[in-house]
Amino acid sequence: MKRSIADKSNQSNRIVKKVIPTAAAVLFWIGLWWFASILIGKEVVLPSPYKVFIRLAQNITTSRFWLITAISLLRVASGFVFALAIGFILSLSAFFCSPIRTLLNPFISILRSVPIASFILFFYMWLSTSNIPIVSAFIVVLPVVWENVLMGLENTDKGLIEVCKVYKINGITRLKILYLPSLKPYFNATIMSSMGMAWKAAVAAEVLTTPKNSIGKELYGAKVYLDSVDLFAWTAVIIILSFMIESLIRRRLRKR
Repeated sequence: MKRSIADKSNQSNRIVKKVIPTAAAVLFWIGLWWFASILIGKEVVLPSPYKVFIRLAQNITTSRFWLITAISLLRVASGFVFALAIGFILSLSAFFCSPIRTLLNPFISILRSVPIASFILFFYMWLSTSNIPIVSAFIVVLPVVWENVLMGLENTDKGLIEVCKVYKINGITRLKILYLPSLKPYFNATIMSSMGMAWKAAVAAEVLTTPKNSIGKELYGAKVYLDSVDLFAWTAVIIILSFMIESLIRRRLRKR
């Protein structure tokens, strides 16, 4: 009982020590933003944090805001999950079959090097505007999954591989007890590093293609009408959602 109370107390202390510096850093940057807005004195260039907060609060009270946010979030999540699943399968296939790796390497290199804007404009001629953000997130995340998964597989302990050969452990069993544990930290790192990339690519695609009910369309409209307050408010939504999702994923991965 005493140990349980002590553990809870230590955990609370760790949370407090982590939250206070983070909150202080956030307040510092908001204060700097506020000071810069006063210094510039032009709302169209840099609105104050107060006006952005009020606009954000107003938007939150509307059903349209939640519809737009949910649809954009669904697009990001779809492209992200598809890239994780397909990238994982392709990487495994390439690791165990060198011709597949030779065949796919140029394709992955193209995805890694070509600007996402080029893909967005290309797919604009072939796909509906609502699907382009999904494909954009997929394209950005896939090379990251490919590289990290292959790296994890290649860094598998060679001694353990020899043990599996000696005991004739092959197929699914070897994959389960040898390769997947070695791959886990690399795959977790992939998830954490690529979520933000998926958000950027999907929202950029929404800005360029302006699909119905999308955060990107709202950003584009704010730019057209020089509504800096709305532009900052929707940008804040992206930052908050990205932060919340990454925090949830990080917490989930720690528990696992």
